[in-house]
Amino acid sequence: MTRPSIIVHGGAGNWPSDKRARALRGVRQAAENGFAILQEGGGALDAVENA
Repeated sequence: MTRPSIIVHGGAGNWPSDKRARALRGVRQAAENGFAILQEGGGALDAVENA
């Protein structure tokens, strides 16, 4: 069985230091949301849409 994985792109450029923590939380949450779909047997499209 294939082990699911997901990568979330946080955008191009640099985040200002005062916005970095919030941006990273958002990227992490998106990855967790998408990964949960994959772990439950959902498809890649569902994972991306839920990320």
